[in-house]
Amino acid sequence: GKNKPIAAGVDDSAKKKEDTSTANPAMWAMTYEQLLAVRHLAESTFKEEFETKSMRDINEEIIKPVCQQNGTSYALSKNSAGLKIDAFVSHSWDEPFGEFVTAIEEAFHNKMKKPTLWICAFALMQGNPEDIATQLGTDETALDQSPFVRALKEADTYLIVRNRKKDLCARIWCIAEFMFAKKYGFIPNKTLVTGPDTFAGVTTTCLDAGSFDPDDKAKILTELLTEHSYKQIDKYMNQFREFGTLGSTASKKTSTGVETIPAPKQIKLSISERMDRISIELEIKFEEGSLSKSDKLVAMEMDCFSEKQSGNMMSRIRKLENELDLV
Repeated sequence: GKNKPIAAGVDDSAKKKEDTSTANPAMWAMTYEQLLAVRHLAESTFKEEFETKSMRDINEEIIKPVCQQNGTSYALSKNSAGLKIDAFVSHSWDEPFGEFVTAIEEAFHNKMKKPTLWICAFALMQGNPEDIATQLGTDETALDQSPFVRALKEADTYLIVRNRKKDLCARIWCIAEFMFAKKYGFIPNKTLVTGPDTFAGVTTTCLDAGSFDPDDKAKILTELLTEHSYKQIDKYMNQFREFGTLGSTASKKTSTGVETIPAPKQIKLSISERMDRISIELEIKFEEGSLSKSDKLVAMEMDCFSEKQSGNMMSRIRKLENELDLV
């Protein structure tokens, strides 16, 4: 931001003007609506299998083809002049993509103006491992010069998206993001935590965290452990895992003062469970095994809207849930 004080001893002549060039990683954000559009495309692409698909699947089917076609990242393909970061999103690539997007919707549900989002899968050029390595910098590059950390530094909000499949703290880059968020003053006042607290009881150490590239892990641990003891880092990790486990569904401040958002109810429901919930609400009874999911959906739409709705199965279920306030 323009009003941030400049560290003593730093030549501030270059800081007078904010860097809005696309060479600045902080300009590699996407709009909230662009993320929802990817979900819509993924629902159409994967159909009934959508809810099992992770960010890795979305990357292979949707993100990489756009990167290859345009020779740049997904975010810059959609926003050629670049888009300044509002919220930096820390997450795991193994999460179900649909749940990831729902958790982000939940986090910003009450914001009239939705933030721009910096999500590494969309911000970085996705291709072969060499492309990724080039962007992350060679072994000689300090962590604070990596695109992740440079983008985070210019964000307004730090968003941690938990999921039920993979402990975030099992990913070394997430741990690095946590530590720099702490260093740059995002924790607790500018931090949001969303998604389920599935891993609240887990106490694995950061020393066991993995990385796609083992060299990344070695580099990150070496740098982090020069500033913190691993026990200190593990303590932070446990705080993030345990947010919101006091039993109530209301937002609450934890001992660290970070506000947490309750996980959306539908996050753990399968398509069948969501359809059962709608049929109960509409007071429609289906004989066991008598109709396909598709036929049931049409019957419920006829009851609710008096006509069959357009779109894929997931968007039609969501339309019914919205109409019946089942969110």
